[in-house]
Amino acid sequence: GYEETRKRALSIEQLRMVADADLEDTPSVGMARDLFILSYYLRGIPFIDLAYLRKTDIQDNVLCYRRSKTGRMLTITLEPWMWEIIERYLCDDSGSPYLLRIIRQPGSIPEERKQYESALRLYNKHLYRLSERLGLGVRLTSYVARHTWATLAYNEDIPVSKISAGLSHASEEITHTYLRSFSDEQLAVVNLQMAALV
Repeated sequence: GYEETRKRALSIEQLRMVADADLEDTPSVGMARDLFILSYYLRGIPFIDLAYLRKTDIQDNVLCYRRSKTGRMLTITLEPWMWEIIERYLCDDSGSPYLLRIIRQPGSIPEERKQYESALRLYNKHLYRLSERLGLGVRLTSYVARHTWATLAYNEDIPVSKISAGLSHASEEITHTYLRSFSDEQLAVVNLQMAALV
């Protein structure tokens, strides 16, 4: 099933709190935050796709990768603010095909999968610590960046068709599940608009 989106998406103010947090004292939480922001910048790329990005997926400043869940191809132009994070966590092992330092020891599929699952657990643990530290009131997980991208795009009046394409959803119906819940404040505004009709 789907958890309600409002529990899984940050407001713009919360997103800025995450982005601006001083995490010098906890580098592991800092890396989790940076990867979370990178995920948001890359149209809510899921952590599994982030972990398995290959160096060869970037050509002429364009990231082109295949979603692990659907097999759909996504193309994203890399901007300087994305490069800033990518370069910070670039895999410098010339023998590794991977772009980022998430899967650290290339090997068999099961070995790499084990590393990915371990990295995901650690990532979510550090994101939870970050949400507690900032008092966000939203439990940060790897998928919150994706839901946040979709919800904030919707709040900016981006058409659902474009949000759906950005997320590489098979249908707009799936995108609507991301956008199903609205905040009490949004509904209060709608209610005022409806009352004004009388």
